[in-house]
Amino acid sequence: MPHRPDRQVQPAAAHRGGARGRRPLPRRGRAGTRTAVKRLPLLLLGLGALLALGVLSSVVTQGFQEVARAEQERAALEAEKARLERSIAELEATLSALRGSPAAVESMARLDLGWIRPGETVLILATPTLPPLPVSTTEPTPTPVYSLQR
Repeated sequence: MPHRPDRQVQPAAAHRGGARGRRPLPRRGRAGTRTAVKRLPLLLLGLGALLALGVLSSVVTQGFQEVARAEQERAALEAEKARLERSIAELEATLSALRGSPAAVESMARLDLGWIRPGETVLILATPTLPPLPVSTTEPTPTPVYSLQR
């Protein structure tokens, strides 16, 4: 029992009905029932937090995948742009050569377009090719994979 400073016993609290009161002490219910009810909100809060973390990680992962995909597409587009710029430079060089020289125009017409001047004769030389292989009309006999006869 708690003691006062001058070693006297402290009287019982008023809510207990005085010393040696006839009112019974409050008893707990069945073991575990009350603690399970008290833990339920905490458990639900934990499950909600786990669910929120799962959704958040899914969104973040998807965002990283989209960024990586966009970087790949950007690199491919930059390579295509460089290729097209080289092609434009070549075409501009060809155009400036054609504007300055009629011989270049004639050369391009003959090589690229196959044009000829009036009165010229065209000789087309064919390269010899191998004769086609003969086609067999008989079908090959099938060979069994496994034979039961010895």
